[in-house]
This record gives sequence, C-alpha cells and structure tokens, in this order.
Amino acid sequence: MQEAKRKKPPGLTKEALDCLHLEVFNNYEIGMEAELPKAALDCSICLESFVDGDELIRLPCQHRFHSVCLDPWVRSCGDCPYCRRDILVNIHKAIERT
Repeated sequence: MQEAKRKKPPGLTKEALDCLHLEVFNNYEIGMEAELPKAALDCSICLESFVDGDELIRLPCQHRFHSVCLDPWVRSCGDCPYCRRDILVNIHKAIERT
C-alpha cells in the first residue's frame, strides 16, 4: 500500500504573516557560536550569514530567516522551508494586539 502524499499547506494570509515573530539580529549572538548551531546564524534560504541589524522572522519551530527571504515562501507555502513543519499562528492574538 502506498503512503498518501502529504498535502502542502496553503500559503499564509497577510494577517497570519503579521503574527509571526519579528526580531533584529544582534552581533552578540555571533559571540555565542560555540553554543549555537551554525544553522542558527545563517539564513537557509539565501545561505547568507546574519549580520547586525538584519530583520529576521522566527517561526514557531524556532528556525529563523531574513524576513525578505521568507516572505515569498510563506505566501505560497505555509510550512518552514528548513524542517517543513506547518506554520501555525494564532490570528486572534494579532487582532487583540491592534
């Protein structure tokens, strides 16, 4: 019997995108290289290292990407480009914040 293919989750809406955690990369993290895996310091979409001041999005699975790199991906596919976990966000929390 063949395994059913996993359906690709739909892309995220603007409201869901607004719920994702934005952060600014700080050079302090570079000093923690021994404690952090290399993947935590690089964007696995563009393959560039994060530099001080880069705007990042941290997904619920804790993987981080440059916001400009991740945006096109999540608009068409609602999973993490690194681990492929579905990106689940609480849109109601975003509405409460506004």
